[in-house]
Parts: sequence; structure tokens; C-alpha cells
Amino acid sequence: MKGNIWKRQGKRGVSYTVRGDLGPDAYAEIVRTWLDAGANTVGGCCQMGPDHIAALRAMIDGHVAARR
Repeated sequence: MKGNIWKRQGKRGVSYTVRGDLGPDAYAEIVRTWLDAGANTVGGCCQMGPDHIAALRAMIDGHVAARR
């Protein structure tokens, strides 16, 4: 990974930063904060591979189960 850093201001005033050099588990933990802030659509982007998506799926399954 190249270590790119993206900073964005999302809808509802939620700011976020994503680093392209994050491993799958670290990326999933960042996405968890987006879900906690109210995001209902999340995913990967450039430099995210199958391991990142698998970590997201596992985290999302646990996150949804915890909300029930």
C-alpha cells in the first residue's frame, strides 16, 4: 500500500480520514466508527483487497447483531 491519506467532510457533518496503508482489521475498525455515526452504506475503495472486504463483512455482521 502506498499510504495515501484522504480527508473528507461527509454528510451530516461527519469528518473522516482514511489511510490507504491500513490493514484489513484496522480499516474495519475505522468503518465501525462510521456505522456508529449513522452511515448505512460502507465499502472499500482503491487499494482495498479481498481481505479488507472480508474483514468489513465480519465486522458488519457483528455490528448488526449487537444492535438487535
